[in-house]
Amino acid sequence: MGDMEKQYMIHIKEFIQTFCFAKNVEIIMDESNLKTNVKTQKENNCKVINIYSCYAIWLCMNEIYPSWFDISIHPAQFETEIDAYECLLKYLNEYHEKKYEKITKQILDKLSALTINEFIDIYSLVILAALVSDDKQKHINNILSVSHETQKYIHNVVEHLDKEVINESLRTEIKQLKEKVKYFEMENDNLNNCITEKNKIIEEDKEKMNNLQKQINAACEKTKNQYMNQIEEHEKKINELQNNLEKQMKDKLHIENDLKNKIKELEDEQNILKQENANIDILQNKINTYKEKLESMMTIQNINKELEDKLKGYENSFL
Repeated sequence: MGDMEKQYMIHIKEFIQTFCFAKNVEIIMDESNLKTNVKTQKENNCKVINIYSCYAIWLCMNEIYPSWFDISIHPAQFETEIDAYECLLKYLNEYHEKKYEKITKQILDKLSALTINEFIDIYSLVILAALVSDDKQKHINNILSVSHETQKYIHNVVEHLDKEVINESLRTEIKQLKEKVKYFEMENDNLNNCITEKNKIIEEDKEKMNNLQKQINAACEKTKNQYMNQIEEHEKKINELQNNLEKQMKDKLHIENDLKNKIKELEDEQNILKQENANIDILQNKINTYKEKLESMMTIQNINKELEDKLKGYENSFL
């Protein structure tokens, strides 16, 4: 087997691995199976599937068009694998409306000694069957998920089969499919570039967000510290004001008490003065009374003296 054929089979293997059935099994490339062509019993539950087997081809077509390629033509239903290949290829030829009958006949003529080239042709028909099936969009999307080299190989397969088609309508359909594949390849490249750019922008935005978050955290921490310091200063001032207010209240209370005591003292003094004034008035009245009495007594004394003088005069005159 040449290196080119090996590479073709590697591309075919990658294509087969896009099928659902291939998700839970291992696809191998065992070339020893090319030397013998006998029936393999009960392959339904195999965990390892050889790409060079009728069973692998049936699994692909069963997933592409299960209403035709059902359990009734499962390879285990036939006596020999040659019979299974013959039935499967005839169904595949009918599926393609005998447009590739020339290729199918060439493979049927070599069923007793299949080589890698026949498998490449069979899988080429399988690839095209997927691309013209009802679920062709799903298979196109799957093809876009494989490597660029495998996509290119599938593109070449479609081109090669296009040359084999005599029917012009099918040629147009294949051309459209080819254009779609090419378009989707371009879209895939554009999408990959777009995703790369988007990822780059996302990473840049993420870095900006991280830097902004750091700045916000630093600003928040700084603002928090400033507010804490301001709160401490305000609490300190409030405590000072409270202490000053308490002191002022105490001083005010002390002054009020002193004033009350002073007022009481003054009131007591006032009462004493009032009492003394009353006593002074009484004494003054008494003094005035005594003065009047004294004046009366002086008048009496003067009268007595006059009388005495007169009396002495009378006495002297008698003498």
